[in-house]
Amino acid sequence: MAESLESCDRIDPLGLPNGWRAVPLGNLLRLTSGLSRPAKLTNNPTQHCPFPVYGGNGVLGYSAEYMTSEPTLVIGRVGEKCGCVHTVPAKSWISDNALYASNSCSESNLISSLLLFRN
Repeated sequence: MAESLESCDRIDPLGLPNGWRAVPLGNLLRLTSGLSRPAKLTNNPTQHCPFPVYGGNGVLGYSAEYMTSEPTLVIGRVGEKCGCVHTVPAKSWISDNALYASNSCSESNLISSLLLFRN
């Protein structure tokens, strides 16, 4: 049995390019559920509510509050578009209808992760 597992490790079932390797997602990102959305939302950005609030399928509205200080990756976790992946700018709010990369991720990790999820 161990011999067949070793030979399986040499085969790349994901079809990754040479030099790439598969690693557990947790090695790159820590996904965390968002929070209940702020009580006051506007449909469009305003001087007092300039920060986008993201749900599982994109922008829900705009708020005076934000919870992320860096751009991050957001994945819808409920609803019709569950699994949709978005990158969101710094100073955004992520609702509890989505998961987000709560650890600080470099721009290259963010782009790589987005490509991974979109393929």
